[in-house]
Amino acid sequence: MQAVGKALRDARLRRGLTQTEAGARTGYSGSAISRIENGGPIELNTLLDLAKCYDVDLWQLGIGNVPPRPDPDSGGSDMHRRQFLAMAGLSVPVWALARLDESLTLMPDPPGPVSATAAADHLDRCRALYDKGRHTDLVTNLPDLLAAGHQHAESTGTPHSWATLASSYELATHILSKLGSHDSSRLTADRAVIYARHAESPVTIATATRALSIVLRHQQLADLAQRVNLDAITEIEKSGLNTPDERTMFVQMLCSTAYAAARSGDHDRASELTRDADQALRLLPPQPRCAATPVNATALTPKQVQLYKVSMHNALGDSAAALEAARTLHPTMFPTAERRARLFADLANAWWLHGRPDQSAKALTAAYRQIPGEVVNRPAIRTLATNLITSHPQTPDVHRLRSILTPD
Repeated sequence: MQAVGKALRDARLRRGLTQTEAGARTGYSGSAISRIENGGPIELNTLLDLAKCYDVDLWQLGIGNVPPRPDPDSGGSDMHRRQFLAMAGLSVPVWALARLDESLTLMPDPPGPVSATAAADHLDRCRALYDKGRHTDLVTNLPDLLAAGHQHAESTGTPHSWATLASSYELATHILSKLGSHDSSRLTADRAVIYARHAESPVTIATATRALSIVLRHQQLADLAQRVNLDAITEIEKSGLNTPDERTMFVQMLCSTAYAAARSGDHDRASELTRDADQALRLLPPQPRCAATPVNATALTPKQVQLYKVSMHNALGDSAAALEAARTLHPTMFPTAERRARLFADLANAWWLHGRPDQSAKALTAAYRQIPGEVVNRPAIRTLATNLITSHPQTPDVHRLRSILTPD
């Protein structure tokens, strides 16, 4: 962030403003402006506020490329904001996201020959970063992970190497989706599916397809998300469901498709698929396991399936059913911080729909304690937090949310 901070300082000086004056015009303290200019972290909204105050475009701050001249009838500033929102998360450094975005066009060279063990170990380390909610570290590592995966797959051409590459792109899809970078996540999801087909594994294909369906849901294409998932379910059923991995992935795809159906407002289809998942769950081994390499399912257990039901009922707008589904769930039932934070985020949504802003704010602060980025980085959760701050400023725990989202 040093380069962005320096560019902001230069832009402020060109406007003839002191740090205190710039802060007063944008709603931040002079000390906050000083920290930013010295290379400190900067949130998206803060960056946009300062760019507007200094009358500079983001590309003039070294973020992205020089944009084409906007159509005067298209709302240029709004378009620019949307383009940047698609490129950058909120607390992840913009340079890290820019580097990842560039690597999807021009892949960096790996440091040297990559063995199968090294490629798998690198992927495992990056998965662990995801599970721990270390979003910045993960985004920073992804270009090298993808470069290593390409080098290994293209030099060996083994099904396992293609599966590793597909899983790397799947991981990229999950974090980019979480950060709201939907254009880039659509690209990584498409690549995950393509390379999964090279692996010739129904489980790997289903795992990648599930990541694609998540992107499609975020793009308001829930019906299409259902269809691609249903195709993958058909393919994995044709395999015979003979292995634990195939059966585990089958259950997870049923859950994911049920949620997509709920997002499209199809209550009957969502309920039917959930019942199918409950029935298929009985076929799983007593020891939970990952199906292939699903990033956000370290262990598919009945409680994981129950968590899907909370999300499904939230999507259908049935807060009472969502809260009832969550009644038997406890964070200690989930082995990763990412899943525990997801539980609290789903509870926050349910309580908000239920007209209980106090409980919603309490759940959001619990999600923040698990993974700060779950509240700061995810646009939908951040929007919920902002709604709480705006509509219920005196509610307990909302003061904490304000301190999280509002720079001093």
